[in-house]
Amino acid sequence: QTYILFHLQQLNVLDAHVISDGARHMAEATYMKKKMYYNMRIKTIKRNTSNVLRKVMEARQAKISQINLNLNVLVRQKKDVERELQEIEAGGGSGR
Repeated sequence: QTYILFHLQQLNVLDAHVISDGARHMAEATYMKKKMYYNMRIKTIKRNTSNVLRKVMEARQAKISQINLNLNVLVRQKKDVERELQEIEAGGGSGR
C-alpha cells in the first residue's frame, strides 16, 4: 500500500477506501525512510565487502612474500649443494 500510494499519487481510492492527504504524506514519509535505510544497508555491505577483499589481498601478498623468501633460500641451498658436488667431482672424489 505504501509503495502504491507513493508511486501513484494521483490515486484517490484504493481497495474501496478514499485516500486522504495525510495517508499520502505518511506513505511518502515511510517510503523515503525505507529508501534511506536500504541505501545505508547497501553502503554498509559494500564497505564491508571492500574491507574483506582488502584484508584478503593483504594476506595473499604476505603469503606470496613468504613463499618467495622460502624459494630464495632453497635456490641458494641448491646452488651450495651443486657447488659442493662440483668440488668433490673436481677433486677426484678422494678428498679424505
